Amino acid sequence: MHLRTAVRRPAGTLGATIMLAGGILSVPAAILFGSMWMRPQLGVFFVDLIVLASLLGLALWADRSWSLWAVSAQIIAVITHIVMMIDHTVVPWAYALAQPFWAYPALLALALGTRIHQRRLRGVPSKSVFWRVS
Repeated sequence: MHLRTAVRRPAGTLGATIMLAGGILSVPAAILFGSMWMRPQLGVFFVDLIVLASLLGLALWADRSWSLWAVSAQIIAVITHIVMMIDHTVVPWAYALAQPFWAYPALLALALGTRIHQRRLRGVPSKSVFWRVS
């Protein structure tokens, strides 16, 4: 994809692409660097960092508040890796449940934000400020 084309894409499309790429890349990263959740998943940690940086860049570029919610969820996902790196007494099943959980709130924010934005484009008034930061 050409950079000029990517910049013109709607924020929802870019956000979905970032999240989909992160989900797809996490599978080989978990396999290559996997430890069956007994130790920190370093491969998935690096994928999550790249997704975080990408979503943060999108949030700074777009005027959609859903992107801020997605960044917040991704920050928590990255923090779960860091906690496991610092404190090795964390129960592996807690790490295994907590780390991937935060993808769902990010996807929910994307879905709700995109729906509200599409309604606004159709002329349906919305009392929600969820779709816009300013």
